[in-house]
Amino acid sequence: MSTGTSSTTLQLVGNGAIDLASLKSRLGAETARAEFEKLIEDIVALKHPDVRAVRANPGDWGIDAFVGQLAEGGSVMVWQAKYYIDDFDKTQKDDVTRSYNAARAAAAAEGYALDSWTLCIPRTLDGPESKWWANWKRNRAKDGVHFGLMDEGEIRRRLMAPGAEHVRTHYFNPVIVIPRDGGHGVTERAMHELDDEAQFDDALFVRQMEAANLLETRSAREAFYNAEILTQEVEDKAVPAEMDRLRRWRMRVDSTWSTAFNSACEAGTDDRLPGLFQKVMDAIEQRHVDEAASLRASVIHGMGLMHQRVDNARAGWVRDWREVAASHDAAPTKRQSERGNRGPVTQVDDEEVGVGNLGDATVGPEESVSTVIGNTALGTAASSAAEPAGGDDA
Repeated sequence: MSTGTSSTTLQLVGNGAIDLASLKSRLGAETARAEFEKLIEDIVALKHPDVRAVRANPGDWGIDAFVGQLAEGGSVMVWQAKYYIDDFDKTQKDDVTRSYNAARAAAAAEGYALDSWTLCIPRTLDGPESKWWANWKRNRAKDGVHFGLMDEGEIRRRLMAPGAEHVRTHYFNPVIVIPRDGGHGVTERAMHELDDEAQFDDALFVRQMEAANLLETRSAREAFYNAEILTQEVEDKAVPAEMDRLRRWRMRVDSTWSTAFNSACEAGTDDRLPGLFQKVMDAIEQRHVDEAASLRASVIHGMGLMHQRVDNARAGWVRDWREVAASHDAAPTKRQSERGNRGPVTQVDDEEVGVGNLGDATVGPEESVSTVIGNTALGTAASSAAEPAGGDDA
């Protein structure tokens, strides 16, 4: 941890090592695949600043990144990113072939030439895999396409080359600026205590914990409560960068749970999955620090996001968690974390807060954000004022 000015703290995340597997451990499998595609695009941009990506809508024409013209009569160089970090067997090899065939088909249909096609993977091929790649290219020599392979070693060398420092740092040693109180009223988010422990007695996330024989739920209720406050503040301010960070954190939380859940199910046949809850919460506490910092939050908020997922019947702590959700006495409540269609915005306690779609409550100028939350979605809460809104550096 190194300190910048009196108003900011710089937190270094990662040790700078170019470890492509760390994308999965930090972000989860799904997000890691998307991040790897961005990494490849940024590496290509070091040599070809005019590189572009193609968004799937619904298909991506077999292209993750390209240089050239997709118009009729044009020609393109294509890079296809495949985050094969665990396996490279028949399934992955067939996927490579499908992607290449899609690129050729799109070129033929749209009237542009496919000059080159480069496969980008985060691994080093072994002997049999290297032989397969050589044969694969030879069998397609008649296509007149130049084939390339950007493997783990090639990626590492490109990131270590002069001029690539900013890309390497962004993906493997990011610096997150956490606003602090420097006389401008910008602070880390406050943590709110839950005065009434019985407030969430009927909540599904509490019922799911009880089903797993996790009987002490106070800290879980407080984590959930704080996650609800964080979610409403982010959604009401509607700053795109913050909303994207919250979305990514939710995805990471979901990936952390699903990985641990699958492992727990494989380890035994009992309906209860001993250690699952602790494993998930430990992973969030130890590995979600950068997500928390990006929102001026605590990892406790991340634990609360996990309880939100459970409360919205999207996860649980026993093997038959879906049955627990289905038999829950009360109909699932649409929490603030899932609401949309916010109303107009007003200024309350220096915070932009949506005044529409907050139940039956109306935000008055004398009410704080926390008070409004307490009187609507969260029940009666302590009337502690929310922290002033901070600027966003995005």
